[in-house]
Amino acid sequence: MRFGPLLRATTAHYLRCMNQPLPRPDHHPIRLREATNGLHYSSLVERVADEGSRAWDVHVRGRELEAEGQDVIFLGIGDPDFDTPAEITQAAVDALHAGRTHYPGSAGIPELRSAIARYRIERTGQPVEAEQVIVCPGAQNGLYVTLACLVEAGDEVIVLNPAYAT
Repeated sequence: MRFGPLLRATTAHYLRCMNQPLPRPDHHPIRLREATNGLHYSSLVERVADEGSRAWDVHVRGRELEAEGQDVIFLGIGDPDFDTPAEITQAAVDALHAGRTHYPGSAGIPELRSAIARYRIERTGQPVEAEQVIVCPGAQNGLYVTLACLVEAGDEVIVLNPAYAT
């Protein structure tokens, strides 16, 4: 089983904070139990770090090839291969200067939820209230929240293939 860069980086950060020696690069993170004062990873780590972590490995390798001057088209983790447009960056800066530096409610910024509801009504004619809209930080989180609300252990879920593994 392979673990993605995020788990490796998190483990390294934890070890540095605990003043523990970092493992050799060929060591597998799950073998760090002795070095982390008895810290054990849950079985969830093994489930989420298997096939999905390979997408990150591919992404990291693509960035390495790009740094070497090769032309790479990224079709993996959803990190665009272009810089954020200037008007979006400026809107973020303006929001920070306006004091929008705190967490919104767990369902998202109310004004954004209202705008999404209006957009849905305009596009489809189907009535929807802002209270029926949640905003998630990415498609992966949105899919997780949706499945967590709808699926129980033992339920059958059909996943189309090809699919993003994580």
